[in-house]
Parts: sequence; C-alpha cells; structure tokens
Amino acid sequence: MHVPKNAGTAISQELYGCSMRHESIRYYQKHAPDVVRTMPSFALWRDPVERFLSSYDFIRNGGGSHVSLHPGFAERYADLTTLDRMIEYVEGATSIYQLDHVLRPQHWYLTDRHGDVAVKMLFDLKDIDRIYPFVPGLPAGKIKKINTTQRFTTDLRPLQKEKIMDLYKEDYKIRNSIAQIGTLSEKSRSPQKISVKRSTVPAFSPALTSSL
Repeated sequence: MHVPKNAGTAISQELYGCSMRHESIRYYQKHAPDVVRTMPSFALWRDPVERFLSSYDFIRNGGGSHVSLHPGFAERYADLTTLDRMIEYVEGATSIYQLDHVLRPQHWYLTDRHGDVAVKMLFDLKDIDRIYPFVPGLPAGKIKKINTTQRFTTDLRPLQKEKIMDLYKEDYKIRNSIAQIGTLSEKSRSPQKISVKRSTVPAFSPALTSSL
C-alpha cells in the first residue's frame, strides 16, 4: 500500500491492493455502488492546518517527489507566492474545482450528499502504521510513503492558523468519526469492521450540491 498525497481521499479495498484515486465517496456510490456496499472502505484524516501547510509547500515546489502539480493548477497558482495569498485564494474560491485536490476539504471526499461520513472506517493519519488489523489484505509493518514534499513552511502566525482552521472547520467536525486505535481490541489480527459515527456536517456549498 502506498499513501496518497491527499489524506482524506475515499479508499476502497480491492483484493491485495488498494484503489486510491482522488475521488469522493459519492463518485463510488454512483458509479460503483456494489463496491461501496460489499467492500471495506477507509480513509485517512489529517490535521487541516498541517495538511494546508504541506499543500502550500507542494504547490510552491510544483509538486512532490513522484507527482507534479497539474499544469493548469500550476499556472493558476503562479502568483500565490505567500501563505497569505494562498489563504485568500481558498477563501475566495466559488467552486470546489478551482482548487487542486490537496486544497479541497477532506469532508468533501468522505461524506455523502446528506453530509454524513460514508466511508466505513476513518483513521487519523498519525495512526497509519497501526491500522492493518482493521483493513483486510493490508500487511503489518510500516507503510511506504510516496510523493513526499520538500518542506519549508512549518511556522505560521496565529491569525493565519485561525483563518485556516475556519476554512476547514467542517473537517474538524468529522474528527468525531475517527477510530481511536488505542481503544480498539487488537487481540485478534483478523480484520474488524469499525462503524463511523453519523456526521452533522452540512453539504459543502456550493460544489457538493450538484457535483461529485
């Protein structure tokens, strides 16, 4: 299993591998409903502030170690040379499709059209190396990470942090659905089903009202 750059992407387990494209759970519900219904699905949640800083560095670097930023977004983001400009750009976005995947809210990928978390299991990214007992076909051991980003932005001003947290406030709400690995029984190594809590997150506006 390789970890995608964008934590939060809906993931459906397929035999001994994983299908990890940047698609929302609604995409799979519409185009592959049998897969959603019969196969375990899981996703990784990442702290939105840390994710935003990593995404900013990813964009300013033109991509990561394995994947380049899409040329269309690279051109669109060319003038966003400061963290403040990036924050202002996301604040002013009128469509989810004006944002590259690394800037889209995580809940947009993980909730159905009613705003409920629709993946069967949700884990915190920091627990990635401990989720194998709960994901069928995932072997034990450290998960190999690909498409790493050269980091240079680690500090931010309190006001910047406040703005980022507000932009992704709905992502913090779905945190209540994260499985607490430390409290789950690991006596058996056989896969377990973890039920996520019903979310109170409203549908993302305006994009979620009419798009996948």
